[in-house]
Amino acid sequence: MTVQKFSISLQPAVAAAVASRGGNRSTVISRDLARYYYLLAQAGKCLSHFSDDELGKIYAVIIAATNGDPASVKFLPAILKHELSADGDLVSRIGWLNELELFAMMDAAETRSE
Repeated sequence: MTVQKFSISLQPAVAAAVASRGGNRSTVISRDLARYYYLLAQAGKCLSHFSDDELGKIYAVIIAATNGDPASVKFLPAILKHELSADGDLVSRIGWLNELELFAMMDAAETRSE
């Protein structure tokens, strides 16, 4: 299999997590990223339950509130509920999302804004 080589910089916590898995760093990072993108794709299917207009509103709140911090996902439902309170149906549907689906929503918002 042909691979592309990259030089990357990792935050200390991520570098420690990679090192703790043992083995070749490149193999660990490649395998873990493949899993991550697979999970995001699976969880991202939930986005089809929202209109483009709704996703635009949701994404705007996510970009303004999370600053790309993965730990902010635990606060995301409350933030969205507060910011989108005028649309009870939308808030209700957001409330049914699990944490992985919220991560997929964060990823989509960040990808769209870049």
